[in-house]
Amino acid sequence: MRRPSRIVGLGASAERLRTVADGVASAAMRGAGRAWLGLLAGLIGMACGGSISLVDGTYRDRRHDFTIAAPAGPGPAWERVSVDDAALAFRRGESGRRDSLSMLARCGRAVADAQLMARHLVIGLDERELLAAGPSLVAGRSGWTQSFETSRDGVTVLIKTVTLVAGDCTFDWVLVAAGPRQRAETAFEAWWGSFRLGSSHAEERR
Repeated sequence: MRRPSRIVGLGASAERLRTVADGVASAAMRGAGRAWLGLLAGLIGMACGGSISLVDGTYRDRRHDFTIAAPAGPGPAWERVSVDDAALAFRRGESGRRDSLSMLARCGRAVADAQLMARHLVIGLDERELLAAGPSLVAGRSGWTQSFETSRDGVTVLIKTVTLVAGDCTFDWVLVAAGPRQRAETAFEAWWGSFRLGSSHAEERR
């Protein structure tokens, strides 16, 4: 079985982000928000796959009890990679114009509402312009969606996130698009839209 590539995490500061993006080795990431900045750096290594299984085009995570389809088009095929703290991550495109999809799942911690949890994703991304933010429906539950623009090496990058809180679990999906925006957003919407919670979350619904 082919092993997913690994995107190395970044250090805490924006200055280190620029250093890593220039090809210097990075430190391990701390915190969900800055982990997504690693997608902007695009440094690739190798790592073994996680505990999530893929059957007939659908990923199943028994630990967090969810399923989600493998991402599809439009556009080139998505390559699965490994990102620090991410349950699933994918990329496509050439360096400098690369699109990335990521999903973070964590349970067993005290959590706030989806809007507040979504704000944590962009901590450390200081130079950003908010494009839109508001409630969204995720797996039949109330979630939060937000989108931003930032720039890297003169390239405008779209960052779009979706957050769901279910009981003591938080699920986040992140799109980082430096290539054609419309097709990346279409693929992202279809991907997180395929997410389904398992029966263990039924009593948590409200």
